[in-house]
Amino acid sequence: MYLRLPNRAGALRAPVSVKIQDLQGRLVRAFSISRTGSYLWDGKDVSGKQVSFGTYFVRASDGISSFIQRITIIP
Repeated sequence: MYLRLPNRAGALRAPVSVKIQDLQGRLVRAFSISRTGSYLWDGKDVSGKQVSFGTYFVRASDGISSFIQRITIIP
């Protein structure tokens, strides 16, 4: 699945920390990227297991600016 990380007006600067969390706030996956844009997430958690269908939050931050995006995984 592709994650689109917008960089409105250059708000996010590299490196960007990305965290994917479930609705209860539990960490599902975390990684760092060198620039914003579109990225492919394999839909797996930190242990390598496929995540369940449902809603998740993508939180991206460069330490100064941040944003949150909601994503839904459907069958």
